[in-house]
Amino acid sequence: MHPARARLCVEEEGRVYIVTFNVMRIVDQMVIREIQAEFDVLVGEVGAREVLIDFDGVEALSSSAIGVLVSLHERLEALGGRLKLAGVSDDVAHILSLTRLDRMLSIHDDRDAALAAF
Repeated sequence: MHPARARLCVEEEGRVYIVTFNVMRIVDQMVIREIQAEFDVLVGEVGAREVLIDFDGVEALSSSAIGVLVSLHERLEALGGRLKLAGVSDDVAHILSLTRLDRMLSIHDDRDAALAAF
């Protein structure tokens, strides 16, 4: 068994943690579990409360991956934090629209617009 490798790249800008993915298609269950675990560390151990996820380069999300986003959003809100999304492709935006999550999640055209919304 290979050791898990980081699926998220995280950088800080002020109090905001900016997250990007090192995978283009977030559909594999093992990858999704690894991503969930990395978000758990970011929020639970690092203490992130303001999180911006930049989806630049992400082409597809499974329903399980969407569930991770919803869970992260709810967890951050419960802790007084906020989640913003940026750089969402047309395909991913369509999925978020079909599931009506575009009404719950704060989605911005690009990273700068999302940062300005914090």
